[in-house]
Amino acid sequence: VIYGSGVQIKVLEAFESSTPLVATSTALRGLNVKHAEQALIADNPADFANAVVRLLRDAALQRQIGTAGRRYVETHHDLSKTTDNLVNFYKQTIDAWQSGHEEVT
Repeated sequence: VIYGSGVQIKVLEAFESSTPLVATSTALRGLNVKHAEQALIADNPADFANAVVRLLRDAALQRQIGTAGRRYVETHHDLSKTTDNLVNFYKQTIDAWQSGHEEVT
């Protein structure tokens, strides 16, 4: 079994910086990313190497994939919204825990 835990964050960081990306389908699991749009997807060593070489040789493809990745993260993973949601979740969890664990003085 191969896991991609934590890898999606690295993918989103690459997208956010408009870095053209070659990744495995495992690395992209859970993300709505299409081959040759937001990234080149390659699941075996030969395909991965060929995809990297393809990107290195094609500046227009680098720009296209980098721009599409940036657009994807802006559309689907706005970090300010995600951070606000996470902070609110933590606050609600802490408040609920504190209300259930009041100390008697």
